[in-house]
Amino acid sequence: MTPAVAEWWQDFFRGSWEAVQLGQSDDVDANRAAAKKIERLLELAPESAVLDAPCGDGRISHELADLGYVVTGVDASGRFIGEARRKAAERATSSRFEEGDMRELPFESEFDAAINFGGSFGYFDDDENERVAASAYRALLPGGRYLIDAITPETIFRDFKDRLWFEIGESLVVVENSYDAVRGRVEGHWTIVDPDGTRSSQHSSMRLYTFAELRALAVGVGFDRVDGLDSDDLTPFHLGSSRLLLVATKGS
Repeated sequence: MTPAVAEWWQDFFRGSWEAVQLGQSDDVDANRAAAKKIERLLELAPESAVLDAPCGDGRISHELADLGYVVTGVDASGRFIGEARRKAAERATSSRFEEGDMRELPFESEFDAAINFGGSFGYFDDDENERVAASAYRALLPGGRYLIDAITPETIFRDFKDRLWFEIGESLVVVENSYDAVRGRVEGHWTIVDPDGTRSSQHSSMRLYTFAELRALAVGVGFDRVDGLDSDDLTPFHLGSSRLLLVATKGS
């Protein structure tokens, strides 16, 4: 990987951003609505086995488990996995959570469905991102479906913001964005202001795939059918959609 891409995410999900990320799990209604949308999109049968990678602290995994699915979550952050296990114990679900790399999932034909939710596809360079999709493909049973929730050029470039801010919990997050057209990546400089006024800065680098590029990637690793939907109303994906929900189906 190029130096600008190399493992930026290892440090990003630590420190202040770790607390901010964990704060996102507090929106129970949003998490529950996301799980219901996933259930509908993937046409999950009762007690389907679902892989959530990366799962963070399990904010979607827990809701899917509450709907009756058998959920396995994988994430590279040991802290997030610890939180996911703690919350699973509190909710008395049978979900399992494992620390691991989504490029190297240790599963072979085990799941009815897999999800990459929350804009987490595109951390790596093109070869490594392909490994993420290939790893999910191997983990699926024949006929299984893979859902990628992604921001794409079609969703953001009509109203691209080079600076934005928002609040999560008691923290203020300021993001300064720039787009590298040659590499197809959005570089983000994040400043997090904690309630006591302490500031910390982190960098992100996300590959933005068009729907056509991401569809070709999924087909390239073996998926037979690939559909794209608007995240808001589940109509066919189009220029100006809010986000892309890509559903790739493994041949039976």
